[in-house]
Amino acid sequence: MDAKPAGHVELHSTDPERTKQFLGGMFELRFRQEADGSILFGAPGYTGSIMRVKKVPSDVAPRLHVTVPEIAPYLARAEALGGRVLVRRREIPKLGHFAKVADPDGNVIELIEPLKKLGPAR
Repeated sequence: MDAKPAGHVELHSTDPERTKQFLGGMFELRFRQEADGSILFGAPGYTGSIMRVKKVPSDVAPRLHVTVPEIAPYLARAEALGGRVLVRRREIPKLGHFAKVADPDGNVIELIEPLKKLGPAR
């Protein structure tokens, strides 16, 4: 049996509506309020939920990895939405670049900017 990547991520938040606004401002996501107070979100290929907590435990916070076409606009968006830039754009040799931002509760999102394909060699 082949292993499959997880298809859902759960974020902890002291203010789920604020986290929803942050994620919605960063990425094109759909949201749905659940009866238990959680907020489900998704985009093609993945889903997640935002769960209310009194304090976000740093030792269990998940990390989101999101592929983006270019990192710079997402760093500016994160700061404008109340987040922080943790790591500015850095190279991943032969793969592309990455950066890390945190939402207002400290959940870490790693942005991945893959190398642009140059087309077939001639």
